[in-house]
Amino acid sequence: KNSPRSVLLHAPVLRLDLSMASSFVSTLIPREWMLPVLASLLVVAFLALLFPALHKAAGFRGETKSSQGSLRGRDCFEGPASHQKSSPSETSSSNVTQKVDPGIAPSKRKVGEKSELQTPAAVSVAEKEVQPGPPLEEDCKLTLFRLIAVQKTARDMLSHFEAEVPQNICDAVKRCIWHFLDDRPTVVASGCKDGQARIFDIRSGRLLVSARHDAGSRDAVHSVLLTAGPKLFSGTWDGRRHEWEMWPSKPEKPQEFGRGEAGINHENQVVGIALSRDGNFLVSAGTGGKVLVFRGNCPTREVELSERDDVAELRDVLKLGDHGEYVVQRRTELANGEVVLEAQEQLLPEASFADCKKRTDLNDVQLPAKFRLRFVGCMTHGTRRAWRSLSHEGEGAVRCLSLSAEGSAEFLYSGSRDRTICKWSLPNGSLVHTYRGHTAAVRCLAVNSRYLASGSDDRTVKLWRREVAELVHTISAHADFVRAVSLCPMFLDRLASSGDDHRVALWDARTGEKLREYPHSCPVASLTLAGSRLLSAGEDGRLRVWSTEYSTVIHTMKHPQALTSVGCLTHRTIK
Repeated sequence: KNSPRSVLLHAPVLRLDLSMASSFVSTLIPREWMLPVLASLLVVAFLALLFPALHKAAGFRGETKSSQGSLRGRDCFEGPASHQKSSPSETSSSNVTQKVDPGIAPSKRKVGEKSELQTPAAVSVAEKEVQPGPPLEEDCKLTLFRLIAVQKTARDMLSHFEAEVPQNICDAVKRCIWHFLDDRPTVVASGCKDGQARIFDIRSGRLLVSARHDAGSRDAVHSVLLTAGPKLFSGTWDGRRHEWEMWPSKPEKPQEFGRGEAGINHENQVVGIALSRDGNFLVSAGTGGKVLVFRGNCPTREVELSERDDVAELRDVLKLGDHGEYVVQRRTELANGEVVLEAQEQLLPEASFADCKKRTDLNDVQLPAKFRLRFVGCMTHGTRRAWRSLSHEGEGAVRCLSLSAEGSAEFLYSGSRDRTICKWSLPNGSLVHTYRGHTAAVRCLAVNSRYLASGSDDRTVKLWRREVAELVHTISAHADFVRAVSLCPMFLDRLASSGDDHRVALWDARTGEKLREYPHSCPVASLTLAGSRLLSAGEDGRLRVWSTEYSTVIHTMKHPQALTSVGCLTHRTIK
């Protein structure tokens, strides 16, 4: 079960018993072909066991992997663009830290142009130079089971039709199912200190589009978030949302979701952005010490008041806002506590207040009166004011955040300079857990369905349980500050980390064992780990796509200045 050669009948998230396998195979293979197929499989299995042993005895174990013939470390069914011939890219070596990165100069690079790729020969040389670690589980196994699911689901769906379904319809159904199941990242966004965010195709390294955060400013983009639509969120001293009417042409004029204004939004740099599953909660973290939650599609509620005194009290708690709206200033209970008005609710010009121009007009409304209220800062309808403001107990900047869907609920994790990590309930903003253990500022966070990982200026990476504030173990990962951590969503025990010591490493989250190392000549500010691909954003202005297993660079995307952040998106979330 643990052998890397058990590709067909084992995956970390799925098991097939013999009865299911035999019944499934019998539906795919005609009975008269069964014996030749089984004989061929036995021969292949025998050769698979014998071939590595012969090479090991001959002393060629390190040379059995080549980029042209190896399945491990390469996504199945990649387009031909990923294998185009080009000039060699940087090669990796455990003894070499200074590398030459090819590519097109940023000033001459145009939208749609491809980054330079490694030729198969260059990849082969690099693989020989890198000392391989323990075998890694391959996401090609998951791809195999996705293919099986596509075939079986399509056959079951089309079997309900009495007439024979045309082949083009069958192919279209299979493509739709594959499009839904394939969650491998295909698009990546990068934030740069030149004030722009750029979006690349991971498979080919091609630049798709670039978006400037603010046409009137060159402030560095400290955080990016790429979500379905697609929509691109970027943060400097304020937060902006970029949307496309036609992907991937130039985006429309960005909309500001959070102004850098004291008392309203962040008072300093926006260093983290996250979006809830339904898209109704947008969260941002700032070095001013706050985590702000913005809300969209806020519900409208209706209240009824039958007493003149209650209407007068409602009039007294209203204040005229910046855009001519009337806003409730403090939490107020009316009608003997049966009606509660929350602070920052807007009294809408509807129902009994439809014909009112000023507060004093409430004195003349007919009783019983009905009023409608909605949060004044609703991103969809309002003035984009923060719905909730969350703060750590200690003083200091909030340096990182991460959102996690746990069952039907969603939780927010934030790390601060006060050396703690807080877990918040997203719908109501209540504090669930506080994780303590770091001896310096918490700089980065990552979460998947099994672990919470944190990196700190104390040079350690800590693994926590999500359900309770319990430490699993500590990894003494780096010789300097830990800058970024990433947990793999496919293989849950894989953890990547980077530090100011110019090291990027892959770890086994269960044991703390180092599995791979990816050499850099500069600090890496951000990481994303997804199956057989690792993306690193370096301060040398290069976004690198690595083969997770072989520690070789597949693409290098150049930028004019240092990178600050990176975020991925799957193709199924693009229109």
